[in-house]
Formats: sequence, C-alpha cells, structure tokens
Amino acid sequence: MSLVVSPASPCPILCVGLACLDIVNYCDYYPQEDSDVRARDQKWCSGGNALNTCKVLSLIGRHCELVTTLGEGMETDFIVSEMDRYGVPHSCCVPYPQCRLPTSYIVLNTTNGSRTIVHYRNLPELTCEDFLKVDISPFSWIHFEGRCPDVYSKLVSRVQEHNQTAENKIIISIEVEKTKIQFSVLIPLADVLIVGKDVAQYLGYQTMEEAVVKLRETAKHSAIVVCPWGDKGAAASDKDGKVYQCPATPPARLVDTLGAGDTFNAGLIHSLSLEKGVEKSLQFACDLAGAKCGMAGFDGLKSFC
Repeated sequence: MSLVVSPASPCPILCVGLACLDIVNYCDYYPQEDSDVRARDQKWCSGGNALNTCKVLSLIGRHCELVTTLGEGMETDFIVSEMDRYGVPHSCCVPYPQCRLPTSYIVLNTTNGSRTIVHYRNLPELTCEDFLKVDISPFSWIHFEGRCPDVYSKLVSRVQEHNQTAENKIIISIEVEKTKIQFSVLIPLADVLIVGKDVAQYLGYQTMEEAVVKLRETAKHSAIVVCPWGDKGAAASDKDGKVYQCPATPPARLVDTLGAGDTFNAGLIHSLSLEKGVEKSLQFACDLAGAKCGMAGFDGLKSFC
C-alpha cells in the first residue's frame, strides 16, 4: 500500500499540547500483575499527542511547529534532539528549569500490537502567558490537544480574537480524547472537532456515526466533526450535516498501534488544509493510520509520500 500525498501547502501548521519521553518495552504478551517478564526490546522515543502529530506532518512534507512546556535534563535533551531529527522547530517551547520532562512507560504487546501506558509528570502545563508570547500570524492552522480545558479554552479564544481582524483566518482543530477532563467547554470552539472513541462512548454513543450526528448539536455550527473508532475506521459530519464513514485500513501485520490516533489526526489535518474535502480527507487519515500500525515507530511513513 502507498499513499499519494499532494504537494505541501506553504502555510505552516502549529500544534499545541504535550511532548514527553516514551520508554517502550516490547513484550511477547502483556504481563500478569506481580509477575516478572523479560522485554525482547526497549526503545526511547519522543512522544505526546501534539509532538507525534508534528512528527507525522513533518514526515509527509508539512512544515509544522510545536508549542509545549519542556523540563531539563537528559530526557529533555533527548526529546530536543528528536525534534531536530524530524525537523520540528522548538523555538516556541517554554522551558521550565528544575522540572523533569513527562515520561510514559509503555508495555507494547508484540502479539497483538496493543499498548499499555503508565504516565508520570511534574512539569507545569502551558499557560495563557506562555501562549501570548507566540506569534501565531504565520500559521494557517492551529491544532490543540485537548488538555486543561479552563486554560486551553483561553488559548483558543486568543486565536479567535486574531481571526476577527486578520485577513487570513487560522483554522482551529481540537482533539478531545480524555474523559477525565471537563472537555465540554472545548467542543463548541473548534472548526474541526476530533472526538475519540472513549469520549464518544462516555457520552453514551454506540457508534461513530451516532457520535458525529449528536456532537453536531453542541459543536460550532460550521464545524467538521470527526470521530475515529479504532479498527472500525472513522466517521465525520461536514458543515452541512452530511455524514461520511470510512473503514479502517489494516496493515498486513499489526505491529505497533502506539501513536496511531496522532497519525490519523496528522493525515486529517494535512488533507483538509489542502481542501481535499471531508470524504477524501477521512480516507487519507485512515490509510495513513493503518500504514503506521504496520510498522514500529513513525519513520517508515516517509516512504508513503
């Protein structure tokens, strides 16, 4: 399978959210509690929803930048070197000396591709003051990972204020995937709303099609609403309320699902920003995410460009 990617738009994309260190242990099976299991391999890699989305966008030919907070120490040094390797600028990132970078300890089951994550952080989240220091005028699209809704709603408001007077409007996409946050405040703010399966089920929706229809009731009137549903594919509703459904594109062999959702988001943003339409963008996002699940890490996605 190969993906045909259109020439990249010159307008850059900004992602706002988390960067962290992923310590991935590759195991033949998920261990039982209070057991001793030997990993067949271990890797350090850069992670976090927003950074992963940036990495994929960069691999498929888009210029993108990241806004996040960074700690200090060898973990941060590693992440910065990875951002340099992927061509993701970090000049907009906010340093917090004497804090550690968030770390995810991951058990990846090589038999079925599942991943189980234990996450640790003591690093402050991005603040409104931090975001005010970023010049957002060069960007055509800003993607927000749905975190700390009371703060992130204010970050989005700043972009909306910019759009009131700017000649070139910035498109706002928001990912909502965590049920433990008060996410409802974010839903009406997005031009492109991406709601994860866990959140949709938490809200009582039984299918991805039901989710995008019902979420339109509280989303922005002109928004595109998208709901990825894992191995079932994804559904979307356009600004006119038309519903599209796309099946997943499974790889020949399932290798690694870590970051598949972030890959889907990157493919969707890339295609929508090139005005490919909802249906084609949904297909491209599913194809890209499926390709990612058939490989370890993200680097192989570059061969699909």
